[in-house]
Amino acid sequence: MNPSLDPSEPRVRLESRDGHAVVVLVGEIGIALAGELRSACVEASDLATDVALDWRDLAHLDASALQVLIALRERVHEQGHRLRAEPPPARVADLLALAGFRDGLVDRQAASGEALAAPSTA
Repeated sequence: MNPSLDPSEPRVRLESRDGHAVVVLVGEIGIALAGELRSACVEASDLATDVALDWRDLAHLDASALQVLIALRERVHEQGHRLRAEPPPARVADLLALAGFRDGLVDRQAASGEALAAPSTA
C-alpha cells in the first residue's frame, strides 16, 4: 500500500504516466463515487491509448463500480486498445471471481509496476 494515500478517504483520479492513461482507485469505491469513476474512465478511454488500473490501494468496489469498469473495458476494446493492471488486492480479486471474472477483468495481469508503465511496442 502506498503510505501517502489514506484508504479511509476513497477517491478516483485519472493520471498520465509515460503518456498513458491510468485510473487510480483508492479506498472503498461504491455508488457514491460511481459518477466520478465513470467520468475518469470515459476521459481515459477518450485518450486513444491502453488504459491501466492502479488499484493497489483499493479496499472494495461495489456492483456499481464494477459495472463502470466493465463498460471501460468494452469501450477500450472497441477502440482497439487494452485494459491493463497489476493483480488486484485479495478482497477485490475475490469479488471479481464472485462476479464471474475468475480470470480477471483486465486483458493482461502484469508483474509489480509493469502494468502502470508504458506498454511495450513489441
